[in-house]
Amino acid sequence: MTADFAGETESGLNQRIARGAFWMIGLRFVDRCIGLLSMIVLARLLVPADFGLVALAMTMVAVIDDLADFGFELALIQNQGADRSHYDTAWTCGILRGLVASVVLAILAPTLAHFFEEPRLDSVLFALAMSPFLAGFYNVGTVAFRKDLTLNKEFVFRIVPRLLGVVITIVFAFIWRNYWALVCGTLGGIACRLLMSYLMHPFRPRLSLSAWREIMGFSKWMLATSIADLVSQRLGTLIIAKMLDAASLGIFSISNQIANMASAELIAPIKQALFPGYAKLAHKPELLKKAFIDVYGILVLIALPAAIGIGLTAQYFVPILLGPKWLGAIPIIEILAISGGLRSLSSHVRPVYLAMNRPHLGALASFSRGIIYIPCLLVALWYYGVLGAAVAHAIGHVGVLLGSLYLMHRLLGLTAGDVMAACWRPLVSCGLMMIGVTSVRWFFPAGAYGLAGQVILLLAAIVTGLVAYGGSILLIWQLCGRPEVSSESRLLSYLAQILRKYRATLRKTAGGGQDR
Repeated sequence: MTADFAGETESGLNQRIARGAFWMIGLRFVDRCIGLLSMIVLARLLVPADFGLVALAMTMVAVIDDLADFGFELALIQNQGADRSHYDTAWTCGILRGLVASVVLAILAPTLAHFFEEPRLDSVLFALAMSPFLAGFYNVGTVAFRKDLTLNKEFVFRIVPRLLGVVITIVFAFIWRNYWALVCGTLGGIACRLLMSYLMHPFRPRLSLSAWREIMGFSKWMLATSIADLVSQRLGTLIIAKMLDAASLGIFSISNQIANMASAELIAPIKQALFPGYAKLAHKPELLKKAFIDVYGILVLIALPAAIGIGLTAQYFVPILLGPKWLGAIPIIEILAISGGLRSLSSHVRPVYLAMNRPHLGALASFSRGIIYIPCLLVALWYYGVLGAAVAHAIGHVGVLLGSLYLMHRLLGLTAGDVMAACWRPLVSCGLMMIGVTSVRWFFPAGAYGLAGQVILLLAAIVTGLVAYGGSILLIWQLCGRPEVSSESRLLSYLAQILRKYRATLRKTAGGGQDR
């Protein structure tokens, strides 16, 4: 079913993990650019209430889905000896899970519409109830893309349906100018991914439950984690929808997407590469600790400044990209960017739990975040509205980060010195970047200039941030003697490797052309 890594060296496996993570980061960046362009178009065709309605409906779909999310695919990745019976069982369980979720959504749609005092929610939920059922039929053989770290295939498998969904959404948004465009785009993307799962992998699953005991032994904790995530994340969206209106939820939803754009797009591919790689190091705690610190340093080096940069430039790009009806999103994005940066620093902890076959720790971490986040959210919403929701979001992620580092100390022997050694240079450089961009904002406030002036100021802020961060990180690295064991060295080494391969490809192509 999958490739054999038994003879692979430690350095070879670490390089494979890094290649998978970096390769997907670069390609996901392209995908995010396309997603950003679609958001700009849709924000001008639709109104915040449209986004809020669909965000509420998608949250309800996710809630029902989470209540039956056993993480069958993760069980296959964790089990290095999984055979056909395990894959067939996981596929069959996925179909049953999707069917139950779809039926429950369809039955509850009228009740939920009445509870949230939103009549349009009934028909939207009924349409989106098809999504878990369709997703249940995905070809389980595609798990091999992640398990074998062939993440170029995983990227294609994910990006093509994503792009098709964006195209469908924009086309219908031009025609209908309402929330149904978002619904059709979602369903179209899922249907495309279902088709691609069978086109891209030769495995043909069969109905079977022969290995259900082994699958459920791991997956029961994934269900607990999903329920914990529901409490700590989805419940917050439902509370906002109940206490505020659809327009406020729409502004919060889009703000959250923008603020977490950099961290989310970096986290997703990195986690896909990390879990299979960590699983192969689970029996070697020292190597696992080293790999964890390496990735932590890279996350701080790349994801943290990206998240901070989004928050610092929000007052410039929101009027340009989204238009005047979204100005209320600016302070929310600035606050949520903080939580996005913190989230990126704790994102690769859960793959360690799974790799070491301790999935219950992921559930514990999610429940702990909920205990912090939900009470803060209720109080903040009552006094400060949607802005308070953003503050509560950030507070919750502070707790998650501290708790995650503590658990890594218990599991891997991680110390405060290990953490600081991996990230102090990027942290100092982030501080210098904040000073530089804040100076631009201080001397050239947004709103005092026309559209052309806003664009120029945005570009000036971006260039200032890039120069301040990039220049300072390289300078400090040089002053420290250019240490080979550092995230900067690993990043530069990998970029140089990509450049060499690109040049070799060009030379090969040129040589082939001359031969012809």
